[in-house]
Amino acid sequence: SKAGAPLRPPPATAADADALGAAIIAGMSGDLDRVQTLLGTIAGSPAVTEAAVTLAILRDDAALARSLTRELEQSAPESAYTLAAQANIAASLDGDPVTARRLLKRAVEIVPDSTSLLNELALVEDELDHPLEAEAALRRALEIEPDNPVVLGNLAVLLLDLERIAEAKAIGEKLLAADPGSYLALRVLGRAALQENDPAAQQILLRALAAQPAAAESSILLGAASQVAGDTTRGQQEFDAAARLDPNDPIIPIIAYINALDANQADEAIVAARRAADLLNRYNRTGARIAADRSSGTPLADAYGSIGLSGWARYSADRGFDPLSAGSLFAEGQLSRLSVGRAGPNSDGFENAYINGLRLDPLSASYRLRYTDLFRRPFTDVEIGVSSGENDLSGYLSLHGFSRLPLPVAYSLQFSGVNSRESATIDTLRNSLLIAGTQFGARGGVFAVLGEDHQEVSNTQPVGLGLTALESSDDRARTGGLGGSFRLSERSFLMLFAGRTRRDTREFSRSFAVLDTALLQFDFDAQTETQTDQISLGWQTEDETGFWTAGLEYFDELQTSNTRVDVTNLFNGETATAFDRLVLDSTSKRVFAGRRQYVNPSLTLEGLLTADRVEGEVRAGGRAGVAWTPAKGQWLRAAAVVDGNPGAVTLAPVTILGLVPLRFPYQNDGELSAVALRYDREIGSRALIGVEVQHLDLRNLTYDTGDPINSFNPDRAKATVATLQGDYWLGNGVGLTGALTHSDSRIEGGVFDNSPLPEMPDWTAHLGVGWLKPSGFGGNLRAVWTSKRFSGVPGQSLPSVLTFDAVLTWESRDKRIAAGLEVLNLLDRPVALPWQMAASGRELRANLAVRF
Repeated sequence: SKAGAPLRPPPATAADADALGAAIIAGMSGDLDRVQTLLGTIAGSPAVTEAAVTLAILRDDAALARSLTRELEQSAPESAYTLAAQANIAASLDGDPVTARRLLKRAVEIVPDSTSLLNELALVEDELDHPLEAEAALRRALEIEPDNPVVLGNLAVLLLDLERIAEAKAIGEKLLAADPGSYLALRVLGRAALQENDPAAQQILLRALAAQPAAAESSILLGAASQVAGDTTRGQQEFDAAARLDPNDPIIPIIAYINALDANQADEAIVAARRAADLLNRYNRTGARIAADRSSGTPLADAYGSIGLSGWARYSADRGFDPLSAGSLFAEGQLSRLSVGRAGPNSDGFENAYINGLRLDPLSASYRLRYTDLFRRPFTDVEIGVSSGENDLSGYLSLHGFSRLPLPVAYSLQFSGVNSRESATIDTLRNSLLIAGTQFGARGGVFAVLGEDHQEVSNTQPVGLGLTALESSDDRARTGGLGGSFRLSERSFLMLFAGRTRRDTREFSRSFAVLDTALLQFDFDAQTETQTDQISLGWQTEDETGFWTAGLEYFDELQTSNTRVDVTNLFNGETATAFDRLVLDSTSKRVFAGRRQYVNPSLTLEGLLTADRVEGEVRAGGRAGVAWTPAKGQWLRAAAVVDGNPGAVTLAPVTILGLVPLRFPYQNDGELSAVALRYDREIGSRALIGVEVQHLDLRNLTYDTGDPINSFNPDRAKATVATLQGDYWLGNGVGLTGALTHSDSRIEGGVFDNSPLPEMPDWTAHLGVGWLKPSGFGGNLRAVWTSKRFSGVPGQSLPSVLTFDAVLTWESRDKRIAAGLEVLNLLDRPVALPWQMAASGRELRANLAVRF
């Protein structure tokens, strides 16, 4: 994205100096044939050979570039020109910017006043996501040559990447004043206009393209500006031109993936995302120029997920996981990994992955609701939707925006509500959520979260004699949080999050009992206030061979319950009252430290040590894992976990090289130990199979039985789960997926000794097909079969059942209208539930949304 320049050597003669200067200018204008001609007129020297290496790389002649570099290594092994050529080979051909950085630092030590070397060093630092070091190198170069246009142009582009628009524009205007036709100035000012949503962006970038037709970056920017202006044909032409000019830039296929998904072209999105992933991996690049999107996660996972290929999505996200990438962290919150039964334990998603992603990139608090912006620019999008089921009606309003005040600010606001009535039960739910974030250049940023959930449920039942039984509940939860990160040094961050949730609940019930001499009315009134505080302080850093993480977490839950029971004899009016007050204060702390070590391209190790203090007891734990690629297209992973507080809402890493133990409902003193093994294999470019086995030792579980007074709390249980999963990309926007899962779970001790755990059938099978068409029509059809299950009654089991679910979606071409129809349990088969709760049947829901 930035301009490079060869070294400026002390030439042998004045004529050589003139020829080399002319060659540099010709190279900057894209006239590579003239560069070659001019270099041929200069007497052989390390400077000329190094310039020739740059030319060979620009012409995609890797063999010549390596041959010339070997000549330099023999003729001038310790010169700055040799080091610069070696760095160019490492960065451009070997995909090794780490080595390139090391070589360029040595070269700068030899020639500390070389603006060209400092410029090249800055480009490599930027490629490694080292904006502080990149800016420092560029500003040091400007101390030597304050008016160097190449260095000024690269500094301006870096500032644009960091959302420092005003500073970048000032540099662009300075360059334009010095040279009214400057490509560097026009590129900077055009991109600044694009990021400020200025309609003049397209015209400015047209001038930049005319000044430098051979620059892929100009075509990318002009393509983006053309799309914003509504000229999609010109936009696509420019993106195609950029792909021809620089076929190895991963940003170009990332853009192709974004545009393909915006057009509902699933196949094209998958092809482009795979190409981008290959280039990012080959050249060790981050793709950070395209903003993270918390609605989509990583490109390849999002592309596969658009047609329901959850196995491919997980595999690609896990293989490309970057602990310091907001996109990777957002993907963790969306992936489907492993599940048992219909409502049983699973390891899907991770709620706090969004918090971790926002800490790294607060500006991802908002995202576009129609078409994706390739570069962040001011916007306000609104979506209003309604949804209707057989017994309920719901609606929502969602607002997303981005502005510069003058700091960049991203914000999202959502209101939703549900009203449902089934028989004598009325249920209302209201939700609101605000997320806002800002960024302070390269150093970091902060975000804030505010939310409220309010649910009211009431049920009335006439019981005769003019009496009515009543059950009601009122549950209100308010949440607030503040988080962010501060960049200590390159790829090293201090992370913070502090949050508080206050929950107020009230449950009231009235019932009656007839005795021989009395008619009794029982009034039960329970009010509970719960305040939960969480503070998380973490440190994350990356070095040349791996990634370190460490942190401290504090959790405190203060619960105050007041219960009153009135018993009234309706014959004589006498009332007896009982009161109870209970205060519980539960505090836990966690400290953790871990390392992910990249041993070689085929082998990765990961370990994490934890210590939890729960109710005064210290529990040591940890995780260890290994990932190995035995052959291309194969991946073998193994992990072991001991967790002394598995129910904690932690911001510590939850995956071990992509493996996550199944999640169960734990009491406050729950404990977990587990081992997991997974093998994935690609079959061609379309099929993927995965085999995963987990064995878990569980302590102190708790299950909701539907009775607020009685819960089911197994003290200890064991479970072994094995699954075979398969995905097949059929093409034409269609994907096929299936899984067969066997679980063997056993409760140890108590009345249900040796019984399986709730919602863990011995066998679960599912088969599904998903599709997405350019017309905007998409959806999926899924069949799920579960064998006999735990019933909640000793010696009895719930029957096996086969159900079919269908989802149909449609979106208008301009994405302003979206509609959907969802049918769960299409054939209305009764799905029995444990503890004699009412069986569930068919559920029908229609959705409609309008976007502005």
